[in-house]
Amino acid sequence: MNRWKGALFILAMLLGGCLPPVGPCPERVPGTGGFVYLIGGGAEQDRGGDSWSDRLYRRFVGRCGSGKIGIISYGEESGWLAGYLRGLGASTAEDIRISNRQQADSEELQVTLRTCRGFFFKGGDQNRYRKIFQDSRARETILEMAGTGTPVAGTSAGAVILGEIFFSAAAGTVTSPESLQNPYHPRVALDRDLFPLVPAALVDTHFTRRARLPRLLVFIARWMTDHGQPVAGIGIDDQTGLEVSPDGTARVFGAGSVTILRVDSGSRLRLRPALPPLVADICYDQLTEGFTYDLKTHTILCYPDDTVFPPPPADRPTLAEETRILYGRDRETHREGEVRLVNWETADALYLGLLDLASGRGRLPRAVIISGWFDQDEYRENKTGGCQLALFHHPGFFALLLDRGSQVRMEPPDRLIPQAIPGESGVMILEARGTTGVTRSHYISDPVESRERRQSVGISGARVHIIPSGWQYRVRTCRVEKCDR
Repeated sequence: MNRWKGALFILAMLLGGCLPPVGPCPERVPGTGGFVYLIGGGAEQDRGGDSWSDRLYRRFVGRCGSGKIGIISYGEESGWLAGYLRGLGASTAEDIRISNRQQADSEELQVTLRTCRGFFFKGGDQNRYRKIFQDSRARETILEMAGTGTPVAGTSAGAVILGEIFFSAAAGTVTSPESLQNPYHPRVALDRDLFPLVPAALVDTHFTRRARLPRLLVFIARWMTDHGQPVAGIGIDDQTGLEVSPDGTARVFGAGSVTILRVDSGSRLRLRPALPPLVADICYDQLTEGFTYDLKTHTILCYPDDTVFPPPPADRPTLAEETRILYGRDRETHREGEVRLVNWETADALYLGLLDLASGRGRLPRAVIISGWFDQDEYRENKTGGCQLALFHHPGFFALLLDRGSQVRMEPPDRLIPQAIPGESGVMILEARGTTGVTRSHYISDPVESRERRQSVGISGARVHIIPSGWQYRVRTCRVEKCDR
């Protein structure tokens, strides 16, 4: 029956002219300014045709006209990246160390910068970059050159500073668990206009590996709440990059995924100091290599060749008869969903293609549950990416992600109600009921240790919520509502 429903859904889309474009998008005529390359971190690979970085970095080198590339950092460099870029076609690649403000303002540096045909910001600490470059001559020179067509790339912290809005880390880093408990945590420090080359965007990196989805949601909610400006959150995985053209067209390259979060007219935000946030009905598109996305209109222009377009789910689940509490601190809670994640306690399981799914007890239908989400750093990527993998295999399901400070009451027929407890964390729900397309990474991470392809996935058209006590999620309608008692 499901096979026939899927066939009828696709036939209806074809007849209606609504089937999304699949396959490579044609190159669009760029606007003014240069290309920007946002890279999520992770070591580049110099191993031939199956390298995640070769294709992306070669495009960057080509946009630089195969001319001189200035590799900017504030510390000592090994010279490896310069050699790698030369191997991809750059005539010259030079490490440019800028370690203090005096250097950033020197005439000698401005002369050096103007000999470059492209810039690459290395990773490190974005707060160091902020202190060195804010209101400096070097910043003015780089922005002027970028405005006339010079490409700029950045990896890790070097990518973070290229968004119009950025997490400055002025008071140190902040974690997702801290963000789920307090959106006004002292270390949630946001700034703007250091190198604002991607307008109305806030970039985060090492995204799935460090489970940064909650903190990026809080970042965009904070900026909207405090400044009234909607900003797209762009979360980029390790070994993954986003090529942004001057007209706002963005192409995904690499082994992982790029997640784009944005507020729309249906979103609801309520942020208060020292209390878990309400960040509800946020648009969620998780994109793998082959996706092309318009950052101005927030639409997907092209899908990868192997995208599956699932039909809308026909049935609406109800909960079991009895009321039940789901505890985020309980390891066994993950068994209560209809499916559960297996092998997540194997190091680098998602990266090596080792995650599996199995049947759960089914007390929470159409769901995969993650409990103790942040308990062990080495398994955060497996848990975060694992729930997304479950939604790839089961479009129309939802993921319930619980930190140790989360507790949810399941109340028939269809209510999930976060509980007020000491040290409460917001409950996260990733809702794939409205998913328009799903796909998988094609990259083998390790030729020796990988069982199959990296298990990073693409999920378009989803919604995501952070829900505190006093609010509830209705499973049948996928709505977040104020509790009536």
